[in-house]
Amino acid sequence: MTTLDDLPLRADLRGRSPYGAPQLDVPVRLNVNENSHPVPAEVVSALEHELSAVLHDLNRYPDREFDRLRSALAHYLDGVLERQGGPAAGTAAPERTDSERSATENTGTGRIDPAQIWAANGSNEVLAHILQAFGGPGRTALGFTPSYSMHPLITASTGAAWIAVDREADFGISVESAVAAVREHRPDVVFLCTPNNPTGNGLDLAVVEAVLAASTGIVIVDEAYAEFARPGFRTALTLLPDHPRLIVSRTMSKAFAFAGVRLGYAVAHPAVIDALRLVRLPYHLSALTQAAACAALAHAPALLATVDALVEQRERMAAALLDAGFTVVPSDSNFLLFGGIAEPHALWQDLLDAGVLVRDTGIPGHLRVNAGTAEETDAFIDAVHRVLESTPEHLAAPTQIPRLPPAACRPPDSKGPGPRMTERQASAHRATSESDVTVRVDLDGTGASDISTGVPFYDHMLTALSKHSLIDLTVKAEGDVHIDVHHTVEDTAIVIGQVLREALGDKAGIRRYGDALVPLDESLARCVVDVSGRPYFVHSGEPEGQQYHLIGGHFTGSMVAHALESLAFNAGFTVHLSLLAGRDPHHIAEAQFKAFARALRAAVEPDPRVTGIPSTKGAL
Repeated sequence: MTTLDDLPLRADLRGRSPYGAPQLDVPVRLNVNENSHPVPAEVVSALEHELSAVLHDLNRYPDREFDRLRSALAHYLDGVLERQGGPAAGTAAPERTDSERSATENTGTGRIDPAQIWAANGSNEVLAHILQAFGGPGRTALGFTPSYSMHPLITASTGAAWIAVDREADFGISVESAVAAVREHRPDVVFLCTPNNPTGNGLDLAVVEAVLAASTGIVIVDEAYAEFARPGFRTALTLLPDHPRLIVSRTMSKAFAFAGVRLGYAVAHPAVIDALRLVRLPYHLSALTQAAACAALAHAPALLATVDALVEQRERMAAALLDAGFTVVPSDSNFLLFGGIAEPHALWQDLLDAGVLVRDTGIPGHLRVNAGTAEETDAFIDAVHRVLESTPEHLAAPTQIPRLPPAACRPPDSKGPGPRMTERQASAHRATSESDVTVRVDLDGTGASDISTGVPFYDHMLTALSKHSLIDLTVKAEGDVHIDVHHTVEDTAIVIGQVLREALGDKAGIRRYGDALVPLDESLARCVVDVSGRPYFVHSGEPEGQQYHLIGGHFTGSMVAHALESLAFNAGFTVHLSLLAGRDPHHIAEAQFKAFARALRAAVEPDPRVTGIPSTKGAL
């Protein structure tokens, strides 16, 4: 049977997994931030009328410029701006060319010009168009994590490099940190998600303005959940008149209860819209999609009437979760991120067994749940109570909660800091005549990474190491890769090992041992790690000739063992790494890095039952 391994797949796509949340048949589904309310009857009637009107013309291509839909979206956004007071005094929509005026004549003169509107099949396609136009090979996109997981995937699909920058402990972004990141990395595209998915918190408009001032590229503000925001939220639409490189992305999937239609849109300067025309496919919006969206926008008040009901259920859920002993991140969206969970996947499974599907987004100690109907809220709260009654250990002690954000430890209106665990972070710089390496780690991170070694496949492996160990890892390395990658690979591994040793400190309270079996298609690797202070590395099982394979560029198979051995010796780890099965050189290498990452994750994890140093000698 033919598999992906047998196809000439792009090298940068190998080992990737397709995006998608579980689609399971359960009584209560609160995992993908859908609007649980059905489309109102009056809107259904309007949809039937609009769709029937275009059925006899389905033999013809649709309106390529979707002019009627542009005008309807512009009219809706005019209302949004009117409720917020509109753009700053003295500003106006960007000046339009004669052709732009002609294309949209008789459409009104509101704050948003139809020529500023772009639409596509969901906001993800809108973002894909933007990255196709402004990203691509040799360019970079920057985002503040944790955030929407499609942003890096869309970036990678165009061949651009993704730069991940950590958010603050409360999942916010400060003006200072945002500006510093943009000035350091000089990205071609910056993503700002507000309200942020999966944390739910909104972003101060001052941060957006500061990023626009610091950036020389495109700035995307993803406002998919803006309609659910609390009073005081300011939309970036108000900044458009003064910022021609700003793009505000929105969707009809959430507040409009139109997820099944797939209609996302963006607002930007008309010149940006012209750029998106260069990369779209012909007639990308069907006549049915355009008609349905126009009908919905004509009945926006009826559809948006569910927003207040969802916000009410969001607050009910927040109060119930806080009362049960969890932490809750104050939300401006239609969902909540709740924390204080000992083992998120275990709680996820128990809630699923109770008939409620929520989302494990990969943030340590947290799960996400979206607001639904009152009946769904009742079912969720009841399931939480029943699960905690049978398994109270789902609630973590404060010292078990990795990177517990202070704002998540208290209700939205309360004051004062929340509990924090001791930070286990370290950084180091090492310069030789062959390389210059800087590394920073946070053992209690989320798996965020920012890797640049000049060796693309090594960057890929170190990103996997960070992701699957949940250790935040920043690596900046420059070396003589024009001669060979060996020096850069080895020196980077040395510094990572040194920084891990420093971050672990006296190793009090950790598990110490970790082991993992990790498959990657036909490959299977096993790794056992002892954070012992006694460096030892045992490696076995690779097929004959693996060490000579060029896996990516000049990165040979031999570099896998050499990198991990250099890391282990400088970190003071005992590592036994075995390949149990494997055929594809890429899969063999990646499975071993991931197995080491998973074993390391277990070994350095705090264990509340461990008192002091995990050794009878009293020292490691």
